[in-house]
Amino acid sequence: MRRKTKTMHDILDGMIYGDLGRVETAANRMQKYSETINEFLLDPRYEKLSLEFDLSISELSDSAIRKDMDAAKEATLRLERNCIECHSHINRKNRNLKPKATNESSFNET
Repeated sequence: MRRKTKTMHDILDGMIYGDLGRVETAANRMQKYSETINEFLLDPRYEKLSLEFDLSISELSDSAIRKDMDAAKEATLRLERNCIECHSHINRKNRNLKPKATNESSFNET
């Protein structure tokens, strides 16, 4: 996950500085990371988000190659939104899998 976070940072920096070569390099790196990750959750929502993630990366890379800043901006926004939506989905799933906490404190209050 840290590699993806760093790569997303590189994409955003490239966009801010108008360096589409950097954006393309980072998008290609992000695609490689995506290919190494097995399905984290086996549910239709995760599968849809995973496909959208791959499509956003592809669109971003293609836009950067074409030097189309407007299309790259839109693809970056879709990619960023997808990351947030996917992690929200994962976090909701994880919360539902964890045992419920009790109200009892684990230390003595004095």
